[in-house]
Amino acid sequence: MAALIDAPPSAPDAGAAPGLALDALRAQLQRVAAAFTTPEGRGAAALAAASTGETELSKAFRHQVILKCRTEGKALLAEAIAQGEVRWDIDLETALDVIYGPVFFRLLIGHAAPDAAFAARLIDTVLAGLRTR
Repeated sequence: MAALIDAPPSAPDAGAAPGLALDALRAQLQRVAAAFTTPEGRGAAALAAASTGETELSKAFRHQVILKCRTEGKALLAEAIAQGEVRWDIDLETALDVIYGPVFFRLLIGHAAPDAAFAARLIDTVLAGLRTR
């Protein structure tokens, strides 16, 4: 879990070659999913799920994990839009919910692991709807 929290942002330099932002988004989502397949990650998710909405634990999880992922993802999607890889008319907040929501759903419900293979299938599915035609 510390590797996820302490990981440097995946964002490519502005003006990078097309596709790099989406590659970085794919890698970031796989890194997030992989972090939660570890005992430390499963424990952190269980603690966060068991806490109420405004405890220090839930606030820390929201800020250090969820919001950090979303902030990085938003920058990557914005770069992908600038590169013409993703439609300009998407709602970024909704797209972020669609990207990260299934990972956290799997964590909280526990019906299947949010592993790297799942993350790869998830991002492929989401990007099919977000890409320019």
